[in-house]
Amino acid sequence: MTNKEISILLGGFVFLTIGILASRHYNWKKFKTYIPIVLGLFLIYLTTLGPLSKSKNRIAEIVYIDSSKVKSITFQPTRDKGYENLSMFKKDRIINNRNTINDICDRLHNAKIEGEGFMKNPKKVCRVEILFTNKKTISFRVRKSGEMTCIEINSDGEYGWHYANLDASDFGNLFIFKDKSPITKPRK
Repeated sequence: MTNKEISILLGGFVFLTIGILASRHYNWKKFKTYIPIVLGLFLIYLTTLGPLSKSKNRIAEIVYIDSSKVKSITFQPTRDKGYENLSMFKKDRIINNRNTINDICDRLHNAKIEGEGFMKNPKKVCRVEILFTNKKTISFRVRKSGEMTCIEINSDGEYGWHYANLDASDFGNLFIFKDKSPITKPRK
């Protein structure tokens, strides 16, 4: 569990405890005392059984990706209206060359979990979608600023539940900018 998930879980227990104590004080007759109970149970659900409980799996999908099961990797323009002007790509760039896919996946293996404040103001962004041979896809946002690269893992690539930020500078070294147009360059 990340620090954020632990905080949410603890908050859930605090609300649940306050709600139970208040309800017991009023002999379970005041409706207002049920609100913290419901809120507490919801927060506990989010971190134990709900969407936030999948954080480790989502991180592992990217960091421990098996390149032999990857059919293609697509670098896309960002869909986030707030970052449109920072998009690395103007149109989809599909990678289906086996050597390049292997290289990209090897670089993803070096990504490390970072805190929530990691790279707040990127200079460039894009969306990456990985298609597997079994037709399953995963997607994530890439934020880049100088030599630093952040992979932001959300439930819908760029939106939805936020699972983690990964420091992926080795992955970011794929992007070389010439005339404001990125070029993916494999390792030598």
